[in-house]
Amino acid sequence: MKIAIIGSGNVGGALAQQWVKAGHTVLIGAQFPLSEKTFR
Repeated sequence: MKIAIIGSGNVGGALAQQWVKAGHTVLIGAQFPLSEKTFR
C-alpha cells in the first residue's frame, strides 16, 4: 500500500517507521525536511 504522511514529528515519524516495517511504501511531507529534528 502507498501511504503519505504530512509531518515528520513524533507521531508522523513513528507511524512511518511502523508502516515501512510492515512493507508499505511511505512518502513523508515535512516543512523543513533537512532539519536536524526530522526523524530523531
